[in-house]
Amino acid sequence: MRSHIMAVAVSMFILAPAAGAQTVTANDDGGVAFGFQLLSSFIGAEDRPANPPEGAVYVDEVAPGFQIWGGYAFSRAFLLRLSIANAAHATDDADVDVQVGSVMIEAVYHLATSQNLRPYLLGGLGGYTLRSSADRFDFESNGSAVDIGAGINYFVSRRVSFDLSARADFINWDRTKATVTLPDGGKVTLETPVDESGSAAKILFGVGVWF
Repeated sequence: MRSHIMAVAVSMFILAPAAGAQTVTANDDGGVAFGFQLLSSFIGAEDRPANPPEGAVYVDEVAPGFQIWGGYAFSRAFLLRLSIANAAHATDDADVDVQVGSVMIEAVYHLATSQNLRPYLLGGLGGYTLRSSADRFDFESNGSAVDIGAGINYFVSRRVSFDLSARADFINWDRTKATVTLPDGGKVTLETPVDESGSAAKILFGVGVWF
């Protein structure tokens, strides 16, 4: 999936200049905008050793996922948006995967606005959630996060752009919750505060629509 995303992204940006001979004037007065992106998610994960401990599960560092976002462009240069992303990281146990999700409020600033090709910087605040399930055991960890990134919007029309970007996320995990489902259907939950930091990264490609 990661190679497919990047192949499509590169193809679009090679073909885009030929399709956009005229300069596109987009978002003259600002307005509502939303988008959809495919992504490759990168997380720090421990490699499986030659002799792993019994019962240990090791998570793949890279996984496909998606992001949706919506916001308001106050001008051609500045967009404030809410982004929601999720990726499913496989493990070496076929019955277990790890869902990594984030919800971020991001400020996007376009460095150039007069041409079709518009580079931008972004930064935001929000939260991360990591979830996994195995048989009757569910695990969840939550934390606040800061993200920074950069990208390029290529406007193929006044209202539609292709978007290629990269983003780094810095996470402060502050709570974990483990739930066990008992044979009689009851549940036992243990919630524990933690103070651990982590990081993640994403490469994203998709489409934006601007009104």
